[in-house]
Amino acid sequence: MTRFETTVALAIIAGLAVVNSPAFAQRVAIGEDLPKAEKSGKGKTPRPARPVKPEEPPKPEEPTFTVVSTTFFPTKEKAREDAIQAAVDRVHDYLLQQEPPVTRMPSIEMVRKMVIKHPKASEADAEFGVVTAQPVESPGKTEDYYQVEIAIKVRPEHIRELRSKDRSSEALWVLAGLAGLAAVVAGFFRIDAWTKGYLTSWLMLAAVGTACLMGGLWWWAK
Repeated sequence: MTRFETTVALAIIAGLAVVNSPAFAQRVAIGEDLPKAEKSGKGKTPRPARPVKPEEPPKPEEPTFTVVSTTFFPTKEKAREDAIQAAVDRVHDYLLQQEPPVTRMPSIEMVRKMVIKHPKASEADAEFGVVTAQPVESPGKTEDYYQVEIAIKVRPEHIRELRSKDRSSEALWVLAGLAGLAAVVAGFFRIDAWTKGYLTSWLMLAAVGTACLMGGLWWWAK
């Protein structure tokens, strides 16, 4: 082998070694993965992010009506309790205006479920409602007495619950009336059989009078 051939063979071997080296393969791979903009050095300017709008605070729930305590009390708790008791009659009047009307008187526990945060109440008195303070002078000192206005929200589920209880109560009253009428009729036949029919007309009058009396008492109690 001549010196020229030896030099060419060594050059070929060196070129193959460089091509097959890890550094060269990594450089070629990185060059292939880069987008054209990065290869050319001319990247696009990123768009500015859109400003995120702050979430609006939830609007306070609008009450059906408000109720004020009947007078001023030495504590806010007592004034609020008096306002809840006063709201029972107000809720009852509201239910009577529904179609069909709900005649059942709501309980205090039911009215408590209808109390919501008053939209005009301060943060300090949010659990009570709108509090009005009035100074009252007593011997040697001056104390604050409070009047509270609460917000009532009558929801459809409250009306459905009261209407369901109203229907159940009416059904029980009807059953009670029928049971009383059946007792009068049974008593009439038993006494008539015991007297062997001698007092049938008098027993008939007594049975009719008793039935009318029980019907009047049933209607009045209902």
